[in-house]
Amino acid sequence: MREAGWEIAYDGDGVPPVTPSVNHDVEKPLLSESEFIAGFHAIGEERYHHKHPFHLLMHEGRLTRGQLQAWASQIVTNYQSRIPIKDAAILARSEDPLFRLAWRKRILDHDGDGAKPGGIEKWLRLVQATGLAREHALRGDGILPATRFAVQATSISYPLARISKPSLLPSLNSSRKN
Repeated sequence: MREAGWEIAYDGDGVPPVTPSVNHDVEKPLLSESEFIAGFHAIGEERYHHKHPFHLLMHEGRLTRGQLQAWASQIVTNYQSRIPIKDAAILARSEDPLFRLAWRKRILDHDGDGAKPGGIEKWLRLVQATGLAREHALRGDGILPATRFAVQATSISYPLARISKPSLLPSLNSSRKN
């Protein structure tokens, strides 16, 4: 069954898995590796978070204290704190010792190593600099349930449920721009 550019094929349980229909009449040449990488970089430069109107206002100093507090608290509690959990789960799924050796650095980057604070501690200092108590961020005060669900689903549950090949794991590196 075809609807508005989407092909819907029912499987045995009656649930329609939806996939975009493909026009097989037009075949595009494959991109070279350098063209493919350049395309990703172009998309990142065009759409990365630093271009978002909220971030532009923040960098221009035009946010209210409350807006800045909400942003800092959300970033720490609801996103940054999930990254080392996601990375630990990825490590647990990998059978490649070299990959695990390289990937574990990400956990230390966020959690610290006991002697040197990690990125989460730096974010907590930012929360405090906005005038909020550190405990506010650690408890997750003010995080809306829908926001909490979205971060959990997109940063941990969804990616881990769909990863089966170690070669796909680096695509989850969403915490920093390279």
